[in-house]
Amino acid sequence: MTVEMSSAERVKLAFAREEPDRVPILFRGIDPWEKHWSGQIERARFLLQRGADARLHLPAPTAMHPEVTTELRHQEARPYPLLRKAYHTPAGDLSVAVQVTPDWRPQDIPLYSDHAWSRGVEYIVKSVDDLAALRYLLHDPRDGDLTDFRERAAQLRREADELGVLLQGNMIPAPLYATGFLGGDRSLLLVRDEPDLLRATLEVVREWTSACLEVLLSARIDCVYRSNCYETIDLFAPSDVREFFLPLLSADADMIHDAGALLHGFAQTGIMPLLDDWVDAGVDIISSLDTVGPNAMDLSECRSRIGESVCLMGGVDNRTPFTDGTREGMERHVIDVLRVLAPGGGYILSPAGMVFPEGRPENIQAFIDAGRRWGRYPLSLP
Repeated sequence: MTVEMSSAERVKLAFAREEPDRVPILFRGIDPWEKHWSGQIERARFLLQRGADARLHLPAPTAMHPEVTTELRHQEARPYPLLRKAYHTPAGDLSVAVQVTPDWRPQDIPLYSDHAWSRGVEYIVKSVDDLAALRYLLHDPRDGDLTDFRERAAQLRREADELGVLLQGNMIPAPLYATGFLGGDRSLLLVRDEPDLLRATLEVVREWTSACLEVLLSARIDCVYRSNCYETIDLFAPSDVREFFLPLLSADADMIHDAGALLHGFAQTGIMPLLDDWVDAGVDIISSLDTVGPNAMDLSECRSRIGESVCLMGGVDNRTPFTDGTREGMERHVIDVLRVLAPGGGYILSPAGMVFPEGRPENIQAFIDAGRRWGRYPLSLP
């Protein structure tokens, strides 16, 4: 009688580019089912009960210097009102402003947020003169009290072990913070107009994210999830990615590997010309292999070029099959993806990004059921 592996055992074998009992099934995010969950522990239990795999998440600790104070104020403007935030630091003041849109009504402006990134009208770093004050916003967590973080990390490790699931550390890398501090559209121009400002900002932020990563790696995590989604040809030329961002990716990979963990690099699209660069930099797991859009991923090429070197995750369209598709259509789609990516192991079945609120629970379950039916090794696909 074959004993089914735990979720953690199954995923770790896929990470090692081997064949587990079946192809693991993981989600990046599933909004349609969130009403069932009080937190990530309940979420993991729910997914396991539904037949999928699961993981717990431990975010890297972040902190501001205790002498930093902030002020928020609202300003009427068109087409949308503004929310402004001022930071007062011993090295000077900084300010940021975002549009408050009908679909995003923040009570505060996070230090980093995709929502703020796209709605910004004023950004924290205007010139190199702001970098001294920025350091106070990016306070080294090792200089503070890490008791709460360590207790939370130990608790999550125990819960992950009891559930038999992976414990993943989550970090926001320097390029995401830096482009947010400088402004998204502006960052695209800085690579040509003011490359020294971009480099200097990346250097300041990298010092801080390295400290945060070091603390995260002190916990017994299995892998580190690093979002590389703004370090792609969707935004920058391949040569610019290689010059400004890949050295930081490689440095993070070295830290992660030295701590005995693996690096999970995420980008929705726009990395086909960078596949070999990511492998050379030390990425161990690549997701999410989105096959839709102008810079979409070619699954066959991904498998042939780097499938022997890294674990691949994703490839399933996270749009129509989940929102408007049928159970039979979902099964055919899953089989098509498995046929390309699953042979030989080293693959995790996953939607290419989040399943959005429009996704139907019955289609999510059809995805899981198809993965369990057709993803068992040795593969026997129709």
